[in-house]
Amino acid sequence: MNEAVISLAVTFFPGIIAMLLFENYLNYSPKLTTFKFGIYSFVFGVASYLILQPLIFS
Repeated sequence: MNEAVISLAVTFFPGIIAMLLFENYLNYSPKLTTFKFGIYSFVFGVASYLILQPLIFS
């Protein structure tokens, strides 16, 4: 497998979990499109790693 694909999968994984939790528990009436789901999952994934970095390296 390509190294870029693996790094994208690792980045998206926490975001996908967060988006599935938010979509199931918030009862947001208009369903998210695939594009918005991808963007939000990427943002949540990057944010989770940005929060995790100071905790690990402190």
